[in-house]
Amino acid sequence: MPEKRKYLRLAVKGNIALHPESDPAQTFKGELVDVGFSGLGAIFKELIETDLIVQFKCEIKIEFKTGNVKIPFSGKGIIVNVRDMIKNNIRSYRCGLKFIDMEKEIITRLLNSIQSEMNRQKRQMQKKKYL
Repeated sequence: MPEKRKYLRLAVKGNIALHPESDPAQTFKGELVDVGFSGLGAIFKELIETDLIVQFKCEIKIEFKTGNVKIPFSGKGIIVNVRDMIKNNIRSYRCGLKFIDMEKEIITRLLNSIQSEMNRQKRQMQKKKYL
């Protein structure tokens, strides 16, 4: 099946919290899977309905042997797809969130900072190899 996405996706780790606009007191907590120009993917233990508009807060963690980097990121999005998953006999839900009302420049800077940090860490690892 061909890839539907038109933009680069970066595999990431980190935490995410969703707050539905219809009920801001409710919180869904999950783990980030990837982030791209138009949205992000995350795994949740609770079923989240599609077309739900949410405010999100996440912390992207980039882990390397030389150290960890944390990048906070927040905004507004809509749940566009939910896929049921079972791993190690534990049910979870893979959700796709599409960004809403977010400046493309902010997203571009986020992706660039993640990529540059990954590249910097790779260069450090290569230098240590040759020393």
